[in-house]
Amino acid sequence: MQGWISLHRKILEHPLFLQKRSFSKFEAWIDMLLLANHKENKVLLGSEFILIKRGSFVTSELKLMKRWSWSKVKLRKYLNLLEEESMIVREPDNKKTTITICSYDVYQQTGTTKKPISNHQQDTNNNEDNELKEIYTHWNLCGIIVHRSFTEKMKRHLNARLQEYKKAEIIGAITNYNKVLNSSSYYWTHKWTFQDFLLPNNIVRFLDESDPFNVFQQQKNNLNNVLKEEEFDLDE
Repeated sequence: MQGWISLHRKILEHPLFLQKRSFSKFEAWIDMLLLANHKENKVLLGSEFILIKRGSFVTSELKLMKRWSWSKVKLRKYLNLLEEESMIVREPDNKKTTITICSYDVYQQTGTTKKPISNHQQDTNNNEDNELKEIYTHWNLCGIIVHRSFTEKMKRHLNARLQEYKKAEIIGAITNYNKVLNSSSYYWTHKWTFQDFLLPNNIVRFLDESDPFNVFQQQKNNLNNVLKEEEFDLDE
């Protein structure tokens, strides 16, 4: 099926929705789409205003556990799954958890009628596609693991990271990873696929701001020192 329907947030007040139950994974996903802001605005949290972007909402694990009647283990496994599939991005801190729906505009378009795509919109879409292809091509040119096709799952992961980082930052991280991987000066030998590299906890290690060359060189030096100490112990 194609097309989309408009689902008003007042459905959250419907008796059928309010019925006490344990949510299915699908119901939890729909609930997150309904909770996400349809436009950017500020909310008061404690004694400060915080900016919540379109497609994001503020919550906590405890709130979601109560709302969906889930255990902490089930909730965390579910949120980890959504993040691994680049469906959401989580930003937890000591006060709250901010969840952003990736590709939110796919689920919530502005307006209720289908309009012809303007030249400007078409150009924007083409530019976004070219941006994705440019990053993917750079990955293959580095020769870490060369992929034959640019899969939809890769595109989803890459689109999610482009909501956090600029194109130049991602290309720079790939370049840094390739340099660390192919030099004996650094402590790192594991080769990720492009999709795995784009996972939040992986790519962040190789961003310029993470100073990967110093970090992995220090780890290499520490390992060498440990090995030397072990050799010294054996000699004694």
